Amino acid sequence: MWAPVATPRILLPPGAAGSISRRFCALQNQAPRKLSNGYAGFMSWLASRNDDGDLSAVRIGTSQESGRGLFASRPVRAGERVLEISLDLMIAPSDLPGELSTVLSSTVKPWTKLALIVLMERYKGQSSAWAPYISCLPEPAELDNTFLWEDTELSYLRASPLYGKTRERLEMITTEFGQVQNALDVWPQLFGKVSLEDFKHVYATVFSRSLAIGEDSTLVMIPMLDFFNHNATSFAKLSFNGLLNYAVVTADRDYAENDQIWINYGDLSNAELALDYGFAVPENPYDETDLLTQFPEMNTILKDQLGGNTLGQKPLHGSPVCLEVARRIETHEKSILELNQHSWRSRSRQLLAAAVLAGELRALKSVKHRLDGTRQA
Repeated sequence: MWAPVATPRILLPPGAAGSISRRFCALQNQAPRKLSNGYAGFMSWLASRNDDGDLSAVRIGTSQESGRGLFASRPVRAGERVLEISLDLMIAPSDLPGELSTVLSSTVKPWTKLALIVLMERYKGQSSAWAPYISCLPEPAELDNTFLWEDTELSYLRASPLYGKTRERLEMITTEFGQVQNALDVWPQLFGKVSLEDFKHVYATVFSRSLAIGEDSTLVMIPMLDFFNHNATSFAKLSFNGLLNYAVVTADRDYAENDQIWINYGDLSNAELALDYGFAVPENPYDETDLLTQFPEMNTILKDQLGGNTLGQKPLHGSPVCLEVARRIETHEKSILELNQHSWRSRSRQLLAAAVLAGELRALKSVKHRLDGTRQA
């Protein structure tokens, strides 16, 4: 996950709705559509390996707004366990075959090891013990993380800090691929032929579906747990019962039958969601702007103004930092206009770019009004 490179971070309350990507998380609930046979097969596989963990409260379904998700199969009360998954089902970096682990550099990241495991299991096809789960992972065409975009698509984000963060992520993924390429070449019988593009896609899959558990924050993938969709207003609790060896999700509210059950991925802006998960949310309360000014001497005044400590201070209208914010507002407005005037091959990516820029634009306008000493319209 990338962190803001400058302060302050401006958090916006829900405001005007912006354009959104293919997969966004609506606040309203939608009745789930029927499962495909593939998901039914996955559920049978999961139940057979879940050591009596309770799966009865949820079922997999899809809604037009959020795509695949988990829905209540019966009424659920706040505080009730809605899902129990045996930790014996998780995929961890330690599951990598020993002969591979010994040839990999000690600097290879845990998510890279998880990516190698997914590549191996996917190459095995139906002979993989994980085949029902692997078959549920997204296909490349279903992924919209910004580091998977074509250069022409990404160019519309030049006004956003996300453009630079995406380039940094691409460089990191390319470096990791270089560190494991020898292993991929030496053991084609384990992986088949893997290109950098293949590696980027499996990275997007692993990074968006893994989580850290335990005192040592081991990065793992847990089947079914990664089917929960994100909602910034959800406070469902994820915990790990070491004694019973279960990952447990506890409901944060009452759910009626067929309501979608959400979890919260974190206080993430649309730019962060677009980079790490490939989707955005409408009216994201965590959309932000990183004020990358060349005027460090303004920081104290700027923080006071944005924090509401304006007693005895004059408005900063016309100051260098105000001019910088105004310039960025103009650049964002121009970028949004340009991307809406062109036909993209991927409509979902066009909407995602618009959501990111619109969220940052709202944040910039909020900053400008505070620095000018005026009220936002």
